[in-house]
Amino acid sequence: ARTNILSRTSERAAVERGGRGMAHKPFDYSKWDNIEISDDEEDCHPNIDKASWFRMKHRSRVEREDKEEEEKRELREANAGDESRLREISGVLGEVGSGGDASEYEDGEALRAEASEIERRGEEGEAR
Repeated sequence: ARTNILSRTSERAAVERGGRGMAHKPFDYSKWDNIEISDDEEDCHPNIDKASWFRMKHRSRVEREDKEEEEKRELREANAGDESRLREISGVLGEVGSGGDASEYEDGEALRAEASEIERRGEEGEAR
């Protein structure tokens, strides 16, 4: 009888606050109805320990990201070197064109060919 009194008292208090007890608004779980399973779980063989599988996948992902970062760093260094060489070539070509000291010992055609080769490499790098 005591439990019954307590439940009626709590229901009465809820009604006084403007609610209807515990059935006022249920939680909506529908957003979890269509959860996709992670790719890591799908390609794991049943005989392989899942924890080991996840560690291996994590390690391979980290190694791949490190390798990609190293390639990006190498490309940035190569691009910086090419830009520096292009500035140098344009300065020398300007001096050759004005008849300065460089016109005696520099080949303008070879410098232009080198500049076009560097620009072509830069365009190929941007395409990647």
